[in-house]
Amino acid sequence: MKKYYLGFFLMLIAAIVVVGLIGINVIKNYLSELSSNLTDVHIPIVSEPVLSGNYEYKSKNGITIQIGKFDVNVFKSNLTSLSTAKEVAELNGDQVVVNGGYFTDKKAYIGLLWNGGERLGELSVSNPQATHIAHYDKITGKLEFISSTDFNNNQFFDNSNNIYIQTGPIIIDQNEVQTSFIDRSINGNQSAVRTFFGYTESGKIFVGVTTQGYDLRALGTQLLSKDFFAGENISVLNLDGGSSTSLYSTENPAISFRYFKQLPYFVEFK
Repeated sequence: MKKYYLGFFLMLIAAIVVVGLIGINVIKNYLSELSSNLTDVHIPIVSEPVLSGNYEYKSKNGITIQIGKFDVNVFKSNLTSLSTAKEVAELNGDQVVVNGGYFTDKKAYIGLLWNGGERLGELSVSNPQATHIAHYDKITGKLEFISSTDFNNNQFFDNSNNIYIQTGPIIIDQNEVQTSFIDRSINGNQSAVRTFFGYTESGKIFVGVTTQGYDLRALGTQLLSKDFFAGENISVLNLDGGSSTSLYSTENPAISFRYFKQLPYFVEFK
């Protein structure tokens, strides 16, 4: 009788083990199938232009760009009560507001900064970071980048029709990644979130942000890929990134990033 119970008990244990193994296998197959399904479910990456009004947007690999026919301006915060990108956009009716260039711990601008009526910073020659001066002509609507070392008084027009912003390093000049400027800069080869702006040979102006870390070589390569400016000749200038990275878009708030940052200087795109 004892042998009978022992045999029954052993058979019962064996049955439980078999059922358990089958159950585990079923669960594994289910989880594997579920994981496969979840992998296929994602938000589509926008690589083709998305048109909205007079502007278009391109976004891929953590880089988002707004392109349009902008009027460029410079905004200086009240240094005792710093503004955010969103506040500046709402105050001045801007399409996009992005953090400006470099500044000291006392909030003094590093480099030339002219807002069309007031000099907010002095030219910094041979600065490894602020390698270029962005000059915007309000009459022609033309944006150009001039080497800081080549800049002279004959290229500076101190009137309301001109904007000057010294920043950098330059990332792309006429479709060529500027590795020499990037290598000499302070953090060009480090991974960081970035803001940047530029122009196409056809006259469009664009402003962008990365929401993931990029070194400037990799960023330049991405911007020259078919996903962004295929067939266009572009030039791109870096802005102060890292902890200062901030962008707000009125036209498309979905691309806004860290727009709550309080900063002393902003570039406005109207």
